[in-house]
Amino acid sequence: MTAGELQKYRSLGDGELVEAILQGDQAGAAALLVDRCGPAFKHLVTNKYPMLGMEAGDLVGEVFLALRGNDWRALRDFRGRNAEGGTCRLETYVTVIAARLLWKKLDRAVKGLDWKAPPMDQESVRPAGVRRARTLTVDEMMDAVMALEREEDRRVLLLYKIQGRSAEEVAGLLGVSTACVYTRCTRALARLRVLLNEDGRHE
Repeated sequence: MTAGELQKYRSLGDGELVEAILQGDQAGAAALLVDRCGPAFKHLVTNKYPMLGMEAGDLVGEVFLALRGNDWRALRDFRGRNAEGGTCRLETYVTVIAARLLWKKLDRAVKGLDWKAPPMDQESVRPAGVRRARTLTVDEMMDAVMALEREEDRRVLLLYKIQGRSAEEVAGLLGVSTACVYTRCTRALARLRVLLNEDGRHE
């Protein structure tokens, strides 16, 4: 996309850009997802869901397929207002859709775990030759958590830190107090750090 084309799309109002996309303007869709939503998408994959190991470009592709696969219904439903009736920009609206997509991806990964399974062999989370700190992929993080010996450590980390549930919600699910959730999480994180330090992922 040339600078002139990009400027054309930047000058469009939200409604005009949506209409262009609904009329089949693929460049308009790219301008929306890459130019307008790109910074927010990068924030999501880098700061909110780093355990998924995705790049902003990956998210752009998945959101595009999700929107197009539903015949752009989400864009057809855009009215410039949020659920509370306040003003909502198009990029904010689409970023919320992207965040929900990431949440569902993470939720599926967590639900696929066998909570009652014995701890994994810790050697399976210790790849040779890894010496520098890096962001773990979702599979590596799940493997590391599931390698913890205590089931309560695994459960509290998955619910509280990975799924992102509130301490109150986790307390209700586990049948303990909120203070107990904080205590268990602190203890579990300490054990997880020991495991990751042993396998050389963090120095």
